[in-house]
Amino acid sequence: MKQLDSFPTKLQPHEQWLWQCARHWRQPVGTSLPAAVDWAALVRVGLWNRAQTLLLGFLQALQLLDQVPAASLRSLQEGAVKFRQDAAVMGESLQIYLQKAAERGIETAVLKGLSVSANIYGDVAVRPGGDIDVLVRQRDVHSSIEILD
Repeated sequence: MKQLDSFPTKLQPHEQWLWQCARHWRQPVGTSLPAAVDWAALVRVGLWNRAQTLLLGFLQALQLLDQVPAASLRSLQEGAVKFRQDAAVMGESLQIYLQKAAERGIETAVLKGLSVSANIYGDVAVRPGGDIDVLVRQRDVHSSIEILD
């Protein structure tokens, strides 16, 4: 089995470090920054991968926020705030749907997105999304769609 650390192409130091953030998000301690960090490139790749919340949390856990240039830090923080706001809207919408579904007797399983973010990552803003995925019985699809409409 091929190791996850090996790549077909050469990654830049900031890309390698972001990869380490993604791999070690549960235990960020012990992950050191490359010698010369290209903060603008690191943040740009983080933004492109929608990893603002993850990267910001990782830097905070390693007590490295004071090393991040102000513009780069602001960009990460703004992205993380937006993801939190979006997650709050999605979470509220999901709660409204679940309440209405329960009132109609529709059994619902929440899939992916918010559920994974909350239950696996412990932070609904880590995996940004723009939809809510639910599973209902075939007989309840029409009623479920009525609620969503």
